[in-house]
Amino acid sequence: MASYRGATADNIRKFGAESIHNTNNLVEIPKELHYKINGYYNSKPLELGGLTVRDWLKTQSFEAQYEYGLEIVQKALNGTL
Repeated sequence: MASYRGATADNIRKFGAESIHNTNNLVEIPKELHYKINGYYNSKPLELGGLTVRDWLKTQSFEAQYEYGLEIVQKALNGTL
């Protein structure tokens, strides 16, 4: 199992460590799904104009990042990512 949290140093500076490092922002997932999610976050979908998903997500609010992260984890768990 691996812990998944969409935490970056930028997000910690932007939203504060307390928002990022807490049990509401952490989920245990199988290691294979962790790798799959990381691969997705490093991809460059055409609709993002050359940005990686990770870089695009940095431009979003904490709430938007949180909701998007939940959606991506759910898709990974369902096999639709």
